[in-house]
Amino acid sequence: MMEPDVTVFTNEISYRPKENQSTFQYAVAADYENTLVELLVRDQIKFDGYLIARRVETPDYVADVYAKNLTDYLWFEVDISEAAATSRDGLVHLEVKEYFKRRREAFPESIATTEMQTLQF
Repeated sequence: MMEPDVTVFTNEISYRPKENQSTFQYAVAADYENTLVELLVRDQIKFDGYLIARRVETPDYVADVYAKNLTDYLWFEVDISEAAATSRDGLVHLEVKEYFKRRREAFPESIATTEMQTLQF
């Protein structure tokens, strides 16, 4: 039985991998690093188990394209080699479930703001 303060976000993704691509990158906002409990990825065509998702620092191609704000995300790499090999339509259909503890809002916990402040003494 799941605890009452666990929130689950489910994303359904249909993805066309490039030729010879065996991984899929998934990102979660870094604001939720302390509340993220688990990330489970399942192939929607074959519901016989979960795909292997592991946390990585930064995927290589992302570092080249998006040099800014890389630390704003938690990066996960999902092995889709078997799902891509058994796909009938060339798409990989994934179901990603994010489990969070003590998270109620759907948006980041904090938004950075810039404002002028004066100190008076």
